[in-house]
Amino acid sequence: LARAIAAPRVTHQSAFSNLEDVAIVPRPRLNPGQSVWVTVMSPESAAWCAERGYKICTSWYPTDLAALVARQYREAAERAGKPADPSLLGLRRRVFVADTDREAQEKYEAAIDYVKLFASRGFETANAQILQLMMNPEDFAIGSPQTVAERLVEQCRAGGFGVMMALTDFASFDHADLARSHELIGTKVAPILRSA
Repeated sequence: LARAIAAPRVTHQSAFSNLEDVAIVPRPRLNPGQSVWVTVMSPESAAWCAERGYKICTSWYPTDLAALVARQYREAAERAGKPADPSLLGLRRRVFVADTDREAQEKYEAAIDYVKLFASRGFETANAQILQLMMNPEDFAIGSPQTVAERLVEQCRAGGFGVMMALTDFASFDHADLARSHELIGTKVAPILRSA
């Protein structure tokens, strides 16, 4: 990642890759002030990112495991003498909002969950434990704006996450329902998150 950002061509050999003077197209670019975000699923990966000053985002995990990843990041950043404020830590959750809890739940139950549908068909999700992790109930925030905001604030506080990322089109929601969910996230949920 660092080599691809620094130069237009990359040479890298490891147990998993053998790249020799490969052109990276399109080139990743960081504008002044931008940072690298890395998706992490383990405390070790979080520590690796902290040592390099990368921001992290984790998902799927129950709140206690996500908090463990965040704690490992902060501890590694401290050892490396790097700042580790909450803006460096992101939590991604699947979010769907409707006017009431019941309406949101009914609309989700009527939709086809794409993760559930496609995940078990290949890759590492053929492993039942990984599939179970991907369907972890704590990865969902479905309900009214107040319910969703409370759940997300609680989870962010538990891990010290300063950035909340919402995956909103994870199921076959009706377009109008998804648009309404986006509207409610922007007008009702986001202000609560920002104030928290």
